[in-house]
Amino acid sequence: MDTSGKPSIAQFLLLATSSALTAVFYSVYRRTTTGAKKVCIDQDMKNILTEAPGTCVPYAVIEGVVRSVKETLNSQFVDNCKGVIERLTLKEKKMVWNRTTHLWNKSETVIHQRTNTVPFDLVSHDEAVAATIRVIRPLDSSELDLQVTYENFHPTAQSLTNVIGHFISGERPKGVVLCGSVGRA
Repeated sequence: MDTSGKPSIAQFLLLATSSALTAVFYSVYRRTTTGAKKVCIDQDMKNILTEAPGTCVPYAVIEGVVRSVKETLNSQFVDNCKGVIERLTLKEKKMVWNRTTHLWNKSETVIHQRTNTVPFDLVSHDEAVAATIRVIRPLDSSELDLQVTYENFHPTAQSLTNVIGHFISGERPKGVVLCGSVGRA
């Protein structure tokens, strides 16, 4: 900076050069990064697999209709709710005192989680296509999007001695939540 506190021309040129190089490197990165390959369940899927090294596509997005191989899982909380993946989660909700900001912050801890699965296939949206994909380990998926079908909050009983203890310990339990999620068939 010069003596008046304004940026110099050299600083402007340095900033412009840095911004231009960042833009160039980012555009090169975007062109070379391919991400997961999208594979449709159709007759061409076999050709794609035979051309792939080791007849395996390591990262792929496959969309299709879920069909259970055997029985489906029935929700124990919601009538007529069936799926191929069921996850039950028990969470503790509490408020925790932050000594730096002097505020109570929300905190959520998973106490227990259980996941049940049954074998299922992915089939094409087009019923004329006979190709299917058997999903062997669905829990290994990088993104498992399950629909929450049940949630029940059980608040913690509060008394005067509990409230005093909470302020001393810096943790104020709110209760526990039982959450049921399902991947539908």
